[in-house]
Amino acid sequence: MQNFEDKDPIYDVAQRCPVCNYEPFVAYRLKSKTQRIILDKFLVPKYEGIRGYPDSDFSCLGVTVCPSCLYSSEKETDFISLSQSSFTKKPNLPSLILKEDLLNDSSNRREILKTYNIEIKSFIRPRDKKVGFVSYLLAIECARIKIKHQKRHSFPEAGTYLLHAAQIAEEIGMGTLADQYRKNAITYFAKAYERSDFPGDHDEEVSYLNIVLNLYNDDKTTAFSYVKVIEDRRREMHAKGYGDTMKIDSFWNRIKDVLYEYEYGDELDD
Repeated sequence: MQNFEDKDPIYDVAQRCPVCNYEPFVAYRLKSKTQRIILDKFLVPKYEGIRGYPDSDFSCLGVTVCPSCLYSSEKETDFISLSQSSFTKKPNLPSLILKEDLLNDSSNRREILKTYNIEIKSFIRPRDKKVGFVSYLLAIECARIKIKHQKRHSFPEAGTYLLHAAQIAEEIGMGTLADQYRKNAITYFAKAYERSDFPGDHDEEVSYLNIVLNLYNDDKTTAFSYVKVIEDRRREMHAKGYGDTMKIDSFWNRIKDVLYEYEYGDELDD
């Protein structure tokens, strides 16, 4: 008979902070094949248990927070794992100049905790939605420092954190703030597209989010300029038989759904 721990879809990993070198502290990871991950129109995931596992609260646990300097990120490679597992990913360490700036910015991150009356010890399990929300605010603050130092892929990182924060804000009754964060995310994904500042296989995601967010902001002209980008790329990929046509077809179907909802539904208000 399996006990509760056997059916916990989340496990702990000991970490070292690459900014202040504090260790050990806990990051939370999701076990594979324990959750069905459902993406909403803003590509924010919801987790539903499968194979006898319960639904996960990973939406509030995905950001790792250093309890010393409050350096925060969703990315596994942004921290130094103390695990000796063969599956451990190589860390992507900050430069010395970025590290110094992130350390100096820790006072601003502490102000975020004061604003929302959150204690550092609150970031261990279980995290409630308010703490999960604040963890994304910390990650946004760190991503903005990375942008300042032109660290690769920081624009979509900041935009993604804003969308996650918006979803939790909406769930805890801060709808006005959620609306503001989604509109703020437009700038980051536009910059990501302009500068090709995203992993090589994420171009469809960035174009798609530019469509969704501009429709959300009632800017059809800009949204349709990105629709044309994906439409032309999809047509070329099918004609020449290259690339991941299944992936771009999936995003094309998503685009058709959001365009229909914009014209006939609730104009992308979740």
